[in-house]
Amino acid sequence: MGEIADLERRLREFISKVSSDFGVSAPTIELHSPEELEMYFTGGSEVAGWYSSDEEKIILNSEFVDLETVLHEYAHHLQFLRSGRDRGAAFPFYESTKPHCERGFEREAKGFALAYREFYYNTWRKITGRER
Repeated sequence: MGEIADLERRLREFISKVSSDFGVSAPTIELHSPEELEMYFTGGSEVAGWYSSDEEKIILNSEFVDLETVLHEYAHHLQFLRSGRDRGAAFPFYESTKPHCERGFEREAKGFALAYREFYYNTWRKITGRER
């Protein structure tokens, strides 16, 4: 098993654990190289990760995998589920016209990641073998 595939497997295990704690279905998770991410959208190679509500999938840049990013994207999954899988309710279009840091759903995801970072740190380290 290659390094990327092994990390992807470990990330799925971590997300399954977190999802079990929250009592929800786990999103799928994929790692892609910066070059592959450019195929998704322009500037994709510079993005650490994003959540695809259409596929209930967390997509991560293989060069920027860290606990805070995974938790941030996982928060978007929770937002989507909490909205009853209504993308418009979870991620209002009017918010998308604002700068990234001013979007309510992004601030909420950032807060979630910061709030749970320390709580899940030992689990993260045990499963992924990574510090942060």
